[in-house]
Amino acid sequence: MNVNIDLGMRGHWVLRAFNVLTGQWRELASFPNMITNSGKDLIATADYITRCQVGTDGTPPAAGQTSVIALADSTTSIQSTTYGSASSAPYYYRVTKVFEFAARTSAVNIAEITVGSTSAMLSRAQIKDLSGNPTSISLLVGDVLVATYVFDVYLLSGDTVLTGRTMGIWSGDITIRNAYAVNSNPNILGQAFNKAGPTDGAAYPSVASNGGCRVYNGAIGIETAWPSGTSADFNTDWAVLGSYVAGSYSRTLRLNAATGQGNLSGGISAIAITTKLGAFQFGFSPALPKTSSRVMTLDFTVSWSNAT
Repeated sequence: MNVNIDLGMRGHWVLRAFNVLTGQWRELASFPNMITNSGKDLIATADYITRCQVGTDGTPPAAGQTSVIALADSTTSIQSTTYGSASSAPYYYRVTKVFEFAARTSAVNIAEITVGSTSAMLSRAQIKDLSGNPTSISLLVGDVLVATYVFDVYLLSGDTVLTGRTMGIWSGDITIRNAYAVNSNPNILGQAFNKAGPTDGAAYPSVASNGGCRVYNGAIGIETAWPSGTSADFNTDWAVLGSYVAGSYSRTLRLNAATGQGNLSGGISAIAITTKLGAFQFGFSPALPKTSSRVMTLDFTVSWSNAT
C-alpha cells in the first residue's frame, strides 16, 4: 500500500544594501519567487539553499529556467540561518537564510536573483521594487548586497481520510494528518529530501532521534502532537526507496516490519513518520493486525510543488 502526502512551497526575497564608504543602509526590494522545475528536482537530491546569484537580465521567471541568465555576482557567504513555523493553521515550516555579497568595486544594475546549490538552481526571480513592479536595482561602488531568502514548506491543510483501503488481510480507513506542526526548530529544511533520523532529534524530538518512524496502538494526536499509546521504533527498516526520477518531484519512504517488529497489543492503530520536509501521522481503523507471524510493508510518498 502507498499513502501520498502532497506539500506546497514558496520563497520570498528581501534585498538591502550597506555602503562601506558612506555607512548608509538602503531598503531595495521585497518580492516572492517561484520554485523552478530544476529546483523541485534539486530538493530531492541535494542541499538546496547554499548559493545566491544576481544578474542583469530582467526576463520574467519561468518553470523551465535552470540558471541565472546574465551573471553579475555570486556568493555562498551565509551570515545567518534561522528556523521557525506557523503557530496556527495553515501550518508551515520556515527557514530564513541571509546571504551577503562582497562590497562592489564597480557599479552594476541587477534585475534577477537566484538561489540554489553550487551546481543547480532552486529558484529564479525577477527583481521588483517595494511596490511590486519589475525593476532593476543600481548597486554602487562600496555597496554590500544583503539578500534575505525566506523558504516556506506548507504542510497538510487539514485531514485527508482514505476510505475502503485494503492491505493484505486488512481493510479499512486511513486518516492522514500533520504531526508536530508547530516546530520551533525545523532545522531539516534546506537539506536533500530523506527520512529524518537519529541526527535530526533537535527538529523532531523523540520520534526522529529513535529512527524516524514509530508505530502505536493508540489514537493519532492533534496536528501539533504525536499519536498516543504503546509504541515501537524503526530505523534501518525505514528508508527512502529506490533512486529519484527527474520530473517526479516526489520520494517514497518504505516501512518494512519483519515478524519480530511492531507487534503491539491490539495491533497498530497509528504511525508517525519524520522527513526533511515535515512530520506526519496516520490513523488506521480498524487497527492493522500486525503479529509475530506476519510481516508488513507500507510505502509513504511525499510530493512537492509551488504553493498556490
